[in-house]
Amino acid sequence: MCRILCLLGLLLSTVAVAQQRTVSGTVRSADGETLIGATVLLAGTDRGTATDYEGKYTLDIPEGEARLTFSYTGMQPKTVAVGNRSRLDIILNPDVQLIDEVVVTAYAGEQKQKDLVGSYEQVEGDELLPQRPIESFDKMLEGQVAGVQVELNTGEPGLPVQVRIRGNGSLPPVRRNDVVASGQPLFVLDGVPLYDVSETNTANTPFSTSLDQQINPLMFVRPEDIESITVLKDASATAIYGANAANGVVLITTKQGKAGKTQISGGVSTGFSNLINEVEYLNTEEYVSLARETLFNSNDNPADAGPVDIETDWPALTQRQGSVLNANLSLSGGNERTKYFLSAGYYKENAISRGNGLERATVRSNLNTALSDKLNLRFGFSGGYVRKESFSDFGAFTYPPNLSPVNPDGTFNNGGFFINRPNPVAALAQNEFFHDAFNINNNLQLNYEILPGLEVRVSGGMDGYLQLQYQYESALNGSGRTRNGIARRFTRGNLQWVANGQLNYQRTFGNHHLNTLAGVERNKQITYRQRISATDFPSDQLREFWTVDEENIDADESNYQDASESFYAQASYDYDYRYYLTLSGRRDASSIFGGDVQAANFLSAGAAWAFTQEPWMERLEWLNFGKLRTSYGLTGNSRLGTYSARGLYGYNDAFLYGNNIGIAPTAPANEGLTWELVRKYNFAVDLELLESRLRLTVEHYRHYTEDAIYTIPVPLESGFTNIVTNAADQRNIGWEASVETVNMQGELRWTTRFNMARNRNQLTRIEAERFPASALNSRGLVVGQNSSVLYGVPFAGVDPYNGKPLYYLPDGSITDDDDLVNAPANWVPIGQGAPDWYGGITNTFAWKGLSLAFLVSYSYGGDILVDGLTFTDGRQISFNNQSANQLDRWQQPGDLTDTPRLHIDNTLQYNSTRYLFDNDFLRLANLNLSYRLPDRWLDAMGISSFSLTAQANNLGYLYSTRSRANRNGIAEYRFRFPEARSFMFGLNVTL
Repeated sequence: MCRILCLLGLLLSTVAVAQQRTVSGTVRSADGETLIGATVLLAGTDRGTATDYEGKYTLDIPEGEARLTFSYTGMQPKTVAVGNRSRLDIILNPDVQLIDEVVVTAYAGEQKQKDLVGSYEQVEGDELLPQRPIESFDKMLEGQVAGVQVELNTGEPGLPVQVRIRGNGSLPPVRRNDVVASGQPLFVLDGVPLYDVSETNTANTPFSTSLDQQINPLMFVRPEDIESITVLKDASATAIYGANAANGVVLITTKQGKAGKTQISGGVSTGFSNLINEVEYLNTEEYVSLARETLFNSNDNPADAGPVDIETDWPALTQRQGSVLNANLSLSGGNERTKYFLSAGYYKENAISRGNGLERATVRSNLNTALSDKLNLRFGFSGGYVRKESFSDFGAFTYPPNLSPVNPDGTFNNGGFFINRPNPVAALAQNEFFHDAFNINNNLQLNYEILPGLEVRVSGGMDGYLQLQYQYESALNGSGRTRNGIARRFTRGNLQWVANGQLNYQRTFGNHHLNTLAGVERNKQITYRQRISATDFPSDQLREFWTVDEENIDADESNYQDASESFYAQASYDYDYRYYLTLSGRRDASSIFGGDVQAANFLSAGAAWAFTQEPWMERLEWLNFGKLRTSYGLTGNSRLGTYSARGLYGYNDAFLYGNNIGIAPTAPANEGLTWELVRKYNFAVDLELLESRLRLTVEHYRHYTEDAIYTIPVPLESGFTNIVTNAADQRNIGWEASVETVNMQGELRWTTRFNMARNRNQLTRIEAERFPASALNSRGLVVGQNSSVLYGVPFAGVDPYNGKPLYYLPDGSITDDDDLVNAPANWVPIGQGAPDWYGGITNTFAWKGLSLAFLVSYSYGGDILVDGLTFTDGRQISFNNQSANQLDRWQQPGDLTDTPRLHIDNTLQYNSTRYLFDNDFLRLANLNLSYRLPDRWLDAMGISSFSLTAQANNLGYLYSTRSRANRNGIAEYRFRFPEARSFMFGLNVTL
């Protein structure tokens, strides 16, 4: 009987097995990441499994009709009929109602978006579209964050850009030697402040002088290594950074390892770039015709216009098709106790202008480990090298087209016109101009849990930067012939370290939640600068300084040091996630300032009300979340260079006493110089509607800058010409809006991110108004005006009877008198550099493994004065080719035109509205298409992910004023260094 029962059981189990089948697959998010621990359930039962570290699952299901339900935290669950399939790969879309977004904040680390009181806006690393052919992440912020303006004024790679958060927080320099505080936000990388090249010392201008060219140190932060970027705007968010937060703070968080299987990821992309918006110049026939006309009108010999049988396209000789190569490799993984992330990257760009390019190599490592149950360690290190070539085209684009770059025997044409001017083709072969730059950045942090809810954190970090610039102008061409070769070497180094000790305390009392922190921080910065130049080299092949006699060498150097000590605290409280209050305070003491003003206090208070948490709001089903926020506080700015308050001394042969070199003061001390102070008010509303498929944030801010730092003139009896002081007040008032929508979700997902900002700036006080000193400088600082105001004379057209240019005077009359036009008293505001409105929009479409995204940025209300070198009405025609617009010149009485009669003695009024253009545009910044291979293919190849990408960058502009056919306008005149459109193709693999 027992044997019969056993046989029967075996038979039944065999039948049961025969009625089972196995289904397997991979579960991923919409952006292609595998989901670890996703739940897979047989619908209607409790039978299920979870995905492993690779997002894979295997589940036995019964024969016949079966449905599987896939779910994951923060994702929309999906139920799918299996049918007769044995493999089922699933993509889960985010559930916007369940996502509790986390934002990186100052000192407090990560916090939930819905619990924030201050103004924070975070951009995820992949939202930057990091594989774009753009060398630095700050440029990638254009159009991504409400209130953040990125000023792109050149197509040359590697140069610093101005980033402004909510307008001009500090005054801009008007004249070359003006000393002002930095207008840049504070950039912080994993807790370590980064070097700000815009800090100025006396007689130094931001970024670069005419010879000492600064490059952008933010290039060393590779976009592919960025996990997120958080922009801090209002006082509640920034006051805890105190003295350096007046212009906002940008927190960069790099990628960390995740527990699970070791992942090896690599990618490579390559592409090409071409010139866009090329200036239309005169060809030889047109040029000679206009040159002869100019000489005839000027009572000179028209035959001096030169030959007509030479046609040289100078732009073509100095330009090329550009190329870009970007490669990266990363290794990440770990377990619950230790996680690691390692990466290396290489970037090379050959710019479309010959002799210009960029090459970068970087490495990064991040380690997180639990040394015990209470002690955790985090360590990060990065290093990089950049080589930038910066050849000057020496105005090649505008050289006359009837000049030959070579002689009949094939040698370079370095005579005649080029005897004292460089032949750009010869200079490309004979000159040198490059930079070598190095960077090291590291951070170390220890966290120890003293008691539940009570933690102590000790951290420190260092950022080191070294830039070596070398330039040689050869004796073989016009650039260095008169000096028998000229060499220049600039060295700029910056080392800063920060050390921090902080105590964190968190406690929950029923519906009461309290988070507090308090800490002390010390910071020191050392800046070193050296310049050396030499002439009269014995041989053009020996370009070392040691080959030159001592009397032909000139050198100087400077060494700056500053230090600060800070104490800070913050307390955040909420009741039942409805009523929020955040208080912050910081006291900074800095060696930059003197006397009794070395220390200052910076405080803020913020409150919020999540009104949708009120019981009486539950009936509004269409409104998922709503919060009102407000804040007020004080922030400061001390980033103006080291010794502006204490005075400077110079030691050189200009101060001789007998035959001895002496020391003399070169800049006066001002013991009363103190911090710029910004009072910030912020009012905001956050809304989520329609099942959280629509998210809206609207903010209104008022920033009042007091005691702005500026350079004002002083009586010559003092021994100086000017002094740095707290000279002005200004205000920025504006609105911002950010909108995120999920337009479609399902197999086809379409999302949109849109932002816009409106800012109004006004100077309200200045001790000495600054007007332009000449027509070549249109900037001014006048009470009641925008601090980016442009001064000049309105252009009234051309007199149809004699061809002279006409201008409006302040009283409304019209004149052609050059003396009246050139008098600064007759110059009036004609425009402003800052836009009234700016922002961007990003659309992303995803369908199965296919993804399409495009970014559009825009600006409205700003103006730009362009370089008038190519439309000089005959004055410069003997030396420079001219814009095709000059073909429309006045020639005889009755002609109606905007181009005056050609004459070599014409006065050029560069600060007139004739050279002023509306800088209103829509820019298609990027178009990105990617395709990820299906999971069944990936499994067959034994890899986790494989994707192909194609993208176009800087596709083009739509300006409010279009250029006429075969003529030039804002699109062609805006960039002096040629602007490029690029196309990239790449692949990414994860093992």
